[in-house]
Amino acid sequence: IKELSIDEIVNAGNEIFQLNDNVIKKAPVKLARPSESYFINLKKIAEVRRIIKTENINITHGHEYYPTIFWRLSAFFAGVKYRYITLHNMYYWWGSGVHFMQFLLSFITTIIVCNSESTMSFSLSKDRINKKKYKVIYNGIDCNDFSPKQADKLSFFRKRNLPVKDIVFVSIGNISPRKGYETSIEAIQQLRRDYESMIYFIVGGKHHQETEEFDRLSKIIQKNNLEDTVIITGRSNEVRDYLKVCDIYLMPSVTEGFGISLIE
Repeated sequence: IKELSIDEIVNAGNEIFQLNDNVIKKAPVKLARPSESYFINLKKIAEVRRIIKTENINITHGHEYYPTIFWRLSAFFAGVKYRYITLHNMYYWWGSGVHFMQFLLSFITTIIVCNSESTMSFSLSKDRINKKKYKVIYNGIDCNDFSPKQADKLSFFRKRNLPVKDIVFVSIGNISPRKGYETSIEAIQQLRRDYESMIYFIVGGKHHQETEEFDRLSKIIQKNNLEDTVIITGRSNEVRDYLKVCDIYLMPSVTEGFGISLIE
């Protein structure tokens, strides 16, 4: 199945609108993470309902928890027929209240898309939603964007003002406790005793709800004198470059719905 870009969908004669901070804009627009505070704001829900009706939007799609509360309520009150959501993970950190809300909102949801069978199974067991509501659609990538041919390591390291290393480890994902980076950092510390010419790139930024994890990992790196061996890059648009110089990919996650970075 070919994945359509926003441009391709728009060029086919469709209009796409996206919640971008406090404004709904026509796509393509730059994605911005809105604050959670207004997702339960009735005034904001009413404003979005008005825009949905004015623009005659007939399909809505939301991700995760807070955004899907917002979208489903706005779309329901606007009379939108097709209301979709996507679940990306096994949300073990959600409390019973969240699961109960998911159950209630399922009655105004057309389809719940899950990125794996395990994600669906977790939701079924916790949210107690009718299985007929679910559809599993696995993550996919454009294989042409992720060539197995390695890039020139010399130019890669020079661009980043780093000494060239023989072995390059890479992990990709937000800095979150569920990614298990403390485990991989400990493994790198032990490996360094036998392999001096190695480096570990953790390509990811601070998760908006778990910013303290970045500080905790930084302290572990400093405590073990790994500043030259373990580098947290922050958010990056150069994921392909890191993968092309990668010798060994590490995915120490505690839980994943279906990690797209593993496919990449």
